[in-house]
Amino acid sequence: MKLAFLKTYLLLFLLVIMAFSFCACETSNPAKTAEDFLDAIAKQDFARAYSYSWPYSSNSLDEEAFVKKYEAIFDGLGIVEMEITDSFVTTDSFGTLYTYTASYITEEYGTFTYDFSMELRSVESVTYVVWEQNLIFPFMDFEDELHVETVPAIRGEIFTEDGDILAKNEFATAIYMDVTQIKNIMSLSESLAEIINVSKDDIIEVFTNTLALNERLGRNNVGVIASYPNDYFTDEEKETLLSFDGIGIDTELYAPIRYYPYGEYMAHIIGYMGAITPEYMDTHPDRGYDLDSRVGKTGLEASYEVELRGKDGLIIYTSDKWGNQKEVLYEEYAIQGQDLILSIVISKQIEAYNLLKENTYSGQNGVAIVMDAKTGAVQAMASYPSYDNNLFSFPIDSETWKELNDPDNDQPLYDRATQGLYPPGSLLKPFTIIPALESGKVTINSAFDGTIVNNQWMPHRSDWNSPPITRVSNTGSPLTLTNALIKSDNIYFAWVALKVGAEGMTEFLSSIGFAQPFDFDIPVRTSNIINEGDELYARLLADMGYGQGELLISPLQMASLYSAYANGTGDSMKPYLVSQIKQTQGTKHVLIQSTEPTVAIANLMEAKTYNTVYPLLRRVVTEGTGRRVSSVVPPVAGKT
Repeated sequence: MKLAFLKTYLLLFLLVIMAFSFCACETSNPAKTAEDFLDAIAKQDFARAYSYSWPYSSNSLDEEAFVKKYEAIFDGLGIVEMEITDSFVTTDSFGTLYTYTASYITEEYGTFTYDFSMELRSVESVTYVVWEQNLIFPFMDFEDELHVETVPAIRGEIFTEDGDILAKNEFATAIYMDVTQIKNIMSLSESLAEIINVSKDDIIEVFTNTLALNERLGRNNVGVIASYPNDYFTDEEKETLLSFDGIGIDTELYAPIRYYPYGEYMAHIIGYMGAITPEYMDTHPDRGYDLDSRVGKTGLEASYEVELRGKDGLIIYTSDKWGNQKEVLYEEYAIQGQDLILSIVISKQIEAYNLLKENTYSGQNGVAIVMDAKTGAVQAMASYPSYDNNLFSFPIDSETWKELNDPDNDQPLYDRATQGLYPPGSLLKPFTIIPALESGKVTINSAFDGTIVNNQWMPHRSDWNSPPITRVSNTGSPLTLTNALIKSDNIYFAWVALKVGAEGMTEFLSSIGFAQPFDFDIPVRTSNIINEGDELYARLLADMGYGQGELLISPLQMASLYSAYANGTGDSMKPYLVSQIKQTQGTKHVLIQSTEPTVAIANLMEAKTYNTVYPLLRRVVTEGTGRRVSSVVPPVAGKT
């Protein structure tokens, strides 16, 4: 019996050895086993590589874990090739070692090269690799993990030249849970839902996802339920929240936001940030965005997204099973976003907005622009009504979004200074006269030679088949440029436009920027001379003379045109908001770029024309339609 049992045992043992021999190397040549193992790794055939591993190691992974480990590392690093050099086999009384140098070649991070030492063991004629984690990287121990993590760049902030901060990196109030401290999530979610205005299902989902992450990684036991403005909860509500086991309140870590100290006063200029869309990612594939990224949506936040965003860094490192960093394989430092310094004077911006708010009736809107006519620096640009852009630092509910876009609420999101297009009306008259004076078709003394009846004029032209031109009131006789401009006579400027002619008027308007792209720090809608497909017939040309017809222009572009009169040079200046771009580098705030005053349209008018028209603009204020500001100090000129 004993002999039979022994024979059976030996037979089973031999079968086991044979089974292993089919899974591993079928030769006792140690170098061949090591080379085959490394060849399988290089070809990313990790299941085959596993078949060469010594089956009796207590630190060995099972096949599934082995394959997943290698796949995670090769995929995470993007390893495209592995090269083996300087291999050598050593056999002594302690065993057989195969030493070699391995280079992991990646597309993104370069080449990682390390020296390895592989222990080989044999059973009968079969040689195996004694696999340990240090055969992936020499410094890896059992249960170590590889991490490829993005290091977010700090977004640049926005300031005025006087140092007022307009867009700031801040933290909101985050309500979070520690899943290891929660005893009954069902009961807790019911109690929390009403206080924090989050559904029970959403609270339970945060708990479930965080718990799963914690179980997988053995860390990250904190899950953020929701974030709120810092003044959202009362002291009593905070006290109640903190009474629940596992619930915490954080204002310094978990909920980074963009904070806008001046809210509605600066909202149209600064804009706001929001969640990225797949379409935006597809349009900008080289910026390193992911689905969690937030990007500028409007205003300067959008126009200067690249400068403000900076460039994310990257770190590749190994950690122990508790998540503690061990070895850094690769590090690309984040580049901090650049700061914008604006020409806005915040006191003027607030004053401009408040004056609009106080002097408009229900349903009215308006724009106020203060621009340095010599440099183009925009010191205030208020569009009323406005909105609080801090709303967009948190999820916007559908009701709020509808209210912000409701025409009946006068569309507070709409920036009328840059996106609004309006007939320039009488503001165009000081420009209508320029081609007429400079072509000699009229002079300052040229008197209107038509017949006006009841403040109406019907041009005697064969191509006129429209109603007569109308003015508000009698502006005196003879009707010359002087009284026509001072008292804003539509008939006179319609007469001037007809004298200049369709070709002359359209050429001049085009030369001063109408229907041309307008360069500014945030988008400006393109002005209009005549609608596409329309013909500039006589009545339309006459209406054009006093700023009507199909003419449309933004308030900002109109302000830019008037700088040619205001600065006394006849050159209109290019307006700008961003006067400097700076970046924090170590302890220094380094100047990256500065804006120099730039002429938008040179020689918009001749000196003789300026000297003719400007005194009349002063008289508009002292004795004409602008008398309400006649006492302003210093004295002003203008056109209503």
